[in-house]
Amino acid sequence: HGGFDPYQWEGLTTPFGGIRMSHYLAVGCITAREIFHRAAETPCFPMVAHRLLWRDFHRLYATKYHRRIAWLQGPARVKRWWTQDPELADAWKKGRTGVPYIDACQRELQQTGWLAYKGRKTAAHFLVHDLGVDWRIGAFHYEEVLFDYDFAMNYGNWGVVAKIGNGGQSAWDGSHDPDPLHFDLRFKLRAEQENDPEGTYIRRWVPELQNLDSKHIHAPWLMSEADMEACGCVLGRDYPVSLVGPLDMDEKLLYGKPEHQPTIAELAGMIEELRQTIKAKGG
Repeated sequence: HGGFDPYQWEGLTTPFGGIRMSHYLAVGCITAREIFHRAAETPCFPMVAHRLLWRDFHRLYATKYHRRIAWLQGPARVKRWWTQDPELADAWKKGRTGVPYIDACQRELQQTGWLAYKGRKTAAHFLVHDLGVDWRIGAFHYEEVLFDYDFAMNYGNWGVVAKIGNGGQSAWDGSHDPDPLHFDLRFKLRAEQENDPEGTYIRRWVPELQNLDSKHIHAPWLMSEADMEACGCVLGRDYPVSLVGPLDMDEKLLYGKPEHQPTIAELAGMIEELRQTIKAKGG
């Protein structure tokens, strides 16, 4: 949209989005420094630097807070209601939530051990803020299935999603409750609909939905009974009914609440603040 995007935000939703080097980093085949220098002459260098800065941030976050990053209440000691409903958790793990994009993400993860950045964050957000499930269940699942599993990255990213960190801003202020109106979910699903209007990604990983019309592929709850019979996919029989009910994904939602992504300068400042805190404690 409007020219080349060096941060590749839309690319981060695709199977090949981002650096796609995290599994090599996780097992020590290549260093972050080498990736940084090799990427310096490429047009996507800002995206690479941004991803590596987050990697450093999560390592410093783990160094500062130690095992508290794996506590239910997190470093911020957030008091919030959580459920550990095994049926909800199992539906999420297996990609049987009735929300096509979430199910596609979870099935790709289960079958390949990989999931693109935005898919991980969106599926995690759904578990925590839309189903209200204990975020550690999601973290444990990612720990079991990700090829690029890394303790600091995994628990740090889940801390961002669950908003149980202790950094004092946005995702780190530890003050957000579950989203009963599913606004963020509807915003994210609408964005995916814009990125992939034909639902190619969903059709690949959720074969039950292959014959749906493109106008229904992201929101099958909009189908009439006649539509369901025509495409051979009846909700509740061939594909689950949405666990969060029908969602209104009006186009205006795409522009109603932009998701703020810290700039490289902001992220570098956050990292330096963590470094100074650790240094002051003699770490």
